[in-house]
Amino acid sequence: MQDIITAQAAEQQIPWFIRMFEGRYIILERDFIQITGVDIKKHKLFYREEYFKGGWDYNGWGWHTVTDKKEFKDKYGFDYGDDDCMFYFYLCGAAKAIRLLADDEKTKMKEGAYTMIEEGIRAAQSPKKKGLGEKKSNIQIAAGTEQKNLPKRICINITLGEEQKVTIG
Repeated sequence: MQDIITAQAAEQQIPWFIRMFEGRYIILERDFIQITGVDIKKHKLFYREEYFKGGWDYNGWGWHTVTDKKEFKDKYGFDYGDDDCMFYFYLCGAAKAIRLLADDEKTKMKEGAYTMIEEGIRAAQSPKKKGLGEKKSNIQIAAGTEQKNLPKRICINITLGEEQKVTIG
């Protein structure tokens, strides 16, 4: 009973823009844009591989899977709008995105946007998880479960010329 009460109290502290989707907390792209005042769809730094890893930091959902948006809202508790696809950040991606905007001298965010998103991410993280700047020791599996001691693989790509490429790993 105590666990249920604690979980409900934690859920109540999570801000409106952080939503639960398929077992993980996310921030919709449209909410991120609304909070920051920056249209990241047009921002040159966003969604480049050197900054974000697709499927890990951000994702999209809906192109062929949504047949009834009312059914989606009933299942997940929120509506993602009129677009055919819902784009969203996982919390790790949202933390990277807000830092990119804060570090870009040319981009002007709404006042308080950085703090609002940063505090929201912290509120959604469980006490066992580490802060925004620290890395987790466990690997997150897409279904939201954690597994320890998985084998690690390092892949190194070396380009020797225009057409020669060596992969070690």
